[in-house]
Amino acid sequence: MTTRFDDAVAPARRMKKARPSDSLGKPLTRTSGIKPKPISPIMRVENGRRSCLSTYDQLHDPHLQEFYARKFGGALLPTSRSCSRTSSRPCSTTSKTKKTLTDVLYLVTVATGGRRNAATEANVFLRMKAGKRQISKKKLCKRTDDGKPFRFGRGSRHTFKVRGPDVGMISSIIIEHDGIQKEDSWFLEEIEITNTKSNKKWLFPCHQWLSLYENDCQITRELYLDCTPKCATTEYEVVTVTGDVRGAGTDGNVFVVLYGKHGITDRLHLVNRRGDCFERDKSDVFVVQTMDVGQLVKLHVEHDGSGHEPGWLLERVVVTDLKHSKRKYYFSCGQWLAKDKADGLLYRDLLGSTDPLEKGKARKYKVCVFTGDKRGAGTDANAFITIFADAADTGERGLHNSKSNFERGKMDEFVLRCPPLGEIKRIRISHDNSGASPGWFLDRVTVEDVQLCRVYEFACHRWLSSTKGDGEVSMEVAAGGGGGGDDATRATAGVPYEIRVTTGDVPNASTGANVFVVLHGGDRAGNSGKVWLQQGKFRRGETDVFNVEVAAHLTPLGHVTIGHDDSGLGAGWYLEKVVVKGVQTGTEQHFPCARWLASGEGDSLISRDIHEDRRLRKLKKAMVPWTVWVHTSDCVGAGTDSAIFLVIYGNMGKTDTVILDNMDDNFESGQCDEFKIHTIDIGIPFKIRIGHNGARLGAAWHLDKVQMENTLSRHRYVYRCARWLATCEDDGQVVRELAAEGPGVHDPLPVVRYSVKVHTGSRRGAGTDAGIFVCLFGELGDTGDRSLENSETHRDKFECQQVDEFTIEAVTLGRLSKVRIGHDGSGAAAGWFLEKVVVKQEGTATYDTTFMCNRWLAAHEDDGLLVRELTLNNNDLHNTVTYRVSVKTGDVRGAGTDANVFLTLCGLDGDTGRLELRQADNSNNKFERGRTDHFTLEAVDIGRVERILIGHDDSQLGGAWYLDSVVVKVPARAEKYTFSCHRWLAVDEADGKTEVELCPSDYVAGEKEVAYWLTVWTADKRGAGTDANVSLQIYGESGKTDLLQLGNSADNFKRAAIDKFKVNAVDVGKLTKIRVGHDGKGIGSGWFLDKILIEKQLSQVTESQASAKHLEVTQGEDYDAAVKVQPQRDRTSVLSRKKQTDSSDESHDSDESHYDMRDAQSRNSSCVLQTRGRTERADRKKQKNQKRGSGVQKCTAADLGVTSSDESEEELRELYEKWDCFESNHVVSLTDAQGQNGGVSPADSYSGYDRSSDDGSCDRPVTSRRREKESEEAAPASRSHRGRGSTLRRDLKAGTCNSDSNKVFVEKFWFVCNWWLARTEDDAEIVRELATTAEPGHRFTTPDPRSVTSAAEPGHRFTTPDPRSVTSAAEPGHRFTTPDPRSVTSAAV
Repeated sequence: MTTRFDDAVAPARRMKKARPSDSLGKPLTRTSGIKPKPISPIMRVENGRRSCLSTYDQLHDPHLQEFYARKFGGALLPTSRSCSRTSSRPCSTTSKTKKTLTDVLYLVTVATGGRRNAATEANVFLRMKAGKRQISKKKLCKRTDDGKPFRFGRGSRHTFKVRGPDVGMISSIIIEHDGIQKEDSWFLEEIEITNTKSNKKWLFPCHQWLSLYENDCQITRELYLDCTPKCATTEYEVVTVTGDVRGAGTDGNVFVVLYGKHGITDRLHLVNRRGDCFERDKSDVFVVQTMDVGQLVKLHVEHDGSGHEPGWLLERVVVTDLKHSKRKYYFSCGQWLAKDKADGLLYRDLLGSTDPLEKGKARKYKVCVFTGDKRGAGTDANAFITIFADAADTGERGLHNSKSNFERGKMDEFVLRCPPLGEIKRIRISHDNSGASPGWFLDRVTVEDVQLCRVYEFACHRWLSSTKGDGEVSMEVAAGGGGGGDDATRATAGVPYEIRVTTGDVPNASTGANVFVVLHGGDRAGNSGKVWLQQGKFRRGETDVFNVEVAAHLTPLGHVTIGHDDSGLGAGWYLEKVVVKGVQTGTEQHFPCARWLASGEGDSLISRDIHEDRRLRKLKKAMVPWTVWVHTSDCVGAGTDSAIFLVIYGNMGKTDTVILDNMDDNFESGQCDEFKIHTIDIGIPFKIRIGHNGARLGAAWHLDKVQMENTLSRHRYVYRCARWLATCEDDGQVVRELAAEGPGVHDPLPVVRYSVKVHTGSRRGAGTDAGIFVCLFGELGDTGDRSLENSETHRDKFECQQVDEFTIEAVTLGRLSKVRIGHDGSGAAAGWFLEKVVVKQEGTATYDTTFMCNRWLAAHEDDGLLVRELTLNNNDLHNTVTYRVSVKTGDVRGAGTDANVFLTLCGLDGDTGRLELRQADNSNNKFERGRTDHFTLEAVDIGRVERILIGHDDSQLGGAWYLDSVVVKVPARAEKYTFSCHRWLAVDEADGKTEVELCPSDYVAGEKEVAYWLTVWTADKRGAGTDANVSLQIYGESGKTDLLQLGNSADNFKRAAIDKFKVNAVDVGKLTKIRVGHDGKGIGSGWFLDKILIEKQLSQVTESQASAKHLEVTQGEDYDAAVKVQPQRDRTSVLSRKKQTDSSDESHDSDESHYDMRDAQSRNSSCVLQTRGRTERADRKKQKNQKRGSGVQKCTAADLGVTSSDESEEELRELYEKWDCFESNHVVSLTDAQGQNGGVSPADSYSGYDRSSDDGSCDRPVTSRRREKESEEAAPASRSHRGRGSTLRRDLKAGTCNSDSNKVFVEKFWFVCNWWLARTEDDAEIVRELATTAEPGHRFTTPDPRSVTSAAEPGHRFTTPDPRSVTSAAEPGHRFTTPDPRSVTSAAV
């Protein structure tokens, strides 16, 4: 007998319904003191044996404990330790217990900065991190007495109590607030966290804004501990002895620097509690703590010259290491440190000794300065020199004596005495720009160590003048400096640095004093010496930019010394920060200060050592320095006053357009002008493009040659010209392309001429009077924008139905890939309808390359674009990417502008060219104060955005513009870039620049969108067009898009019109239907829609998709035409499928569609690759040739099974390897059975490639003799491709032509309507739903009529009493019959 299972578990089920409580009705908890009565096990008899059923105790079910605690409010009951199944095996009582962290109290002290508007009332949150552990987000807040929100006041310090687990060493914290208004901006100084249990403290400095309106626009920051390794420290006792003469004391601030065998200390300020120091005949004792530099060898002492009596007579200095009392050093001086006494120096370098009576012997150095022999080369200014050795320098020494120095063509000699320097590495020479004629042309400087009889030479050959050359009055030269070449083209080596100095935004922050900076290298790398920042304005709240050169590599910098000479009225200066960027390395270091440099403010210091905030260090793209010499020919009228520009092309890319300008009167007849530029790394430069804009009188220019030298590698390149750049001379061109000669360039590329024929369309008003420009793109770069001025066929250019021919001279481009053409929008009738552009290289037998357009280039027609890129696949919509740009103008007085603003996006794969920001999406009055303007731009895909160039042309009154930030969104790649600017773009503000280069300050990944290309056909009926606003919504298997507005600058949806649009929306998968309609507004809003074609971009195409769908593959660069990928079917599978479809009546329509597809496939047989039998035929052919023993193998295209003229090179390579007639350096063109050219276009047939024979066969690789014969018959331009051209083509292919990653796979969906969308026509509906159909002219089926709905009545079923009365939209106007009404489908679904 067996006990029923239901009876056994019934008590347990009844207990589930009972509320667990004790006798008083209280819930059972751990604290109630009553244990639940255990449930007796239920016995079960089975097969004559007793067994115990598993008992279920719901009160001790671990899965219900949380429920009981939440429902009854008590503590958790102890879980049962009994086993789930009663058995003789004992239960395990051991289990792993998770280690819990005990809670501790943290004291969080938050210091708010003392800046203006630094306070905030926003909610502040803190999260602490310690390795893998962290303390969850805590809100920092306190209660207020008046009930108002808690406020972090300006300059306040608040302490908060935060409880959390003891996580140990806190490595970083994340601080944030939720304020989105400008009033919520918060300047955080630092946060200190104390663990009250262990008494450990951690300090997290910030010194930054948390604001959406300041600096980098961040409201969340992660702060780190300063993990800089600390050196061994010690305490030094410094005793100074002031002399006993009248006026020997000083009121200035005194500093010392200790030089030891193990390093150099920072500059140490000597202060003590007594305060009244450095008085006459007194000794002052100072104790300083700094790094242990070991045995001292030298001491540098100086003062800043501040106070009423700054002059100081220093007798000696005694330094004692307090941790090593035996280390005591004596530094004898006995000299004045005063501007008006002795040699006028405010500093001394003293040699140390352990003998108090020994005096350090100074060494004599003789300096010879040679002034150049040029007009105005002499100077009346005061000159200074600093001599640098490995670990020492002389400081800035004046070069003056009783003679009249620095006259034209003269040599001046000076003697300097200082401690021994060792081997001299470099010098810095400068002047103070004083006197009536301060400009100075310095030829060279020699320094002689008199004791060692060693001479060091420093070649200069440049101007030190604020009005000539590069405008700098100081330069740094390395020993033996100067490159190769003659004196006119000798490059001076220098490491460039960009220094940005920001003055604080506090009252009286600006200064009129002379400011200097000293760059100190890390790891004992020396320093730059004192660099005077001559051209700075240092006005309140502004940033001054300086470009300086140093002869030594100091990056990364250890610290920066900055100060001023306390001269002029209002010399006090509030310094915010200094940012230094190493141009060659791309390292950008930030040195915050936020303190006064003033004798009457704070600690009265007028110079400070400021250290880097490593958390702000950025690594930007490194630049390469070039020295460019431009030689103007020595002939009559050869000079020009126009602005000269330069673009350099290399095998790794090209530079931006560089304007060649400096302070000299450049480009005069017979003159050589020198320029220093910095560009991205372009590799080996193989050509340049140089020209001018033709502005000003006397713009004609005869260029002799251009020389360039890479200052790092010392490689020099020459570009020979010897031609006019003038509209009235030679061929009338003002732009020339020149091929390079130099290292790495074996054979210079030839300069060729391209014939460009521009066909204007036949539309009404198709002609234009605007200025047209064109740019040709090929494998070896581009021609740049060339103005089409002189037509060879018509005087009045670009008229309706007219063909204008132009000639463009450029370095050969190889195979052409695309053309960019546009106009400037000038003139009364600027709109232009372009039919096509035909390009041909003169002197070659290649066919014309045609780039179709058939679109408007007009602001008020089509999509409003004035510039279009035309590719060989004749589909410009598929070759562009949508960029959504938001430009925010600052909220300061006069921030808006009426000038024309332009933008250039630069990425990994090139740049977009200059894009005019003409029409904003949200406003007609652009770039007003405090406003954000949105623009939608179509341009080529440049890959990941790395930087942008934005500026304006300074036209109109009020051209000055304060740009706050720019946001660029790329929906196709789900990327969002933020570029912070916060500066003026104006000729009379800041640095006077109207164009600025910005790098991304923030990057956010967003939702990816795909492109939909829409083609809308309006029927050719009376009144078919509409003036209403048309919208569309796309439905797919994965969802639906938002409502998309269809419209552009053209007058859309006219009768018999075909309108094209491109929209970006979410990927909805395979399209199923669309909803299209309009708002019924306007006169004549009724619309007769014929059909819509939607081409959807596929982000990923699998092999199954490629074999099952009709996909169009397009490439914007290096494909001559679009390649149609059709399903490849085996003949046997087709026959078997036909038999299957014939066996059922329900598949009648599918049979017809199958045969239609087969017919379409047979019509496109030239684009289909038949694979069956290839291998067998190839093997048979190979065996046959082997038997013959022929040296030349021949086969036709049919032998390989190839019937397509668009066979890709990869597929051909696979076939040829199978056939064993392919070599890696050959591309063999195939011919079909009729002998016509089959896979390779004539443009592809470069020399070195085998040609097909006349009988339709292709030969094996030709012999060297035959190749030489063909090479001699080839054109010179084609011959050049075998040498340098082919190498450059391989190097540039990735940069100038789209790679496989840029292929665009498009899937087509047809939606046939043939119905009115009008309130007065048909069913009075203005919105219809259309289902996908086959291509127009083919029927489609649905399995069930119940799933078909009428667009006239959305949501209701569509029925018809008689299927014979139903007309298919696929064949308008014709009835069709069917024995079953279920096979009838309306196209308006």
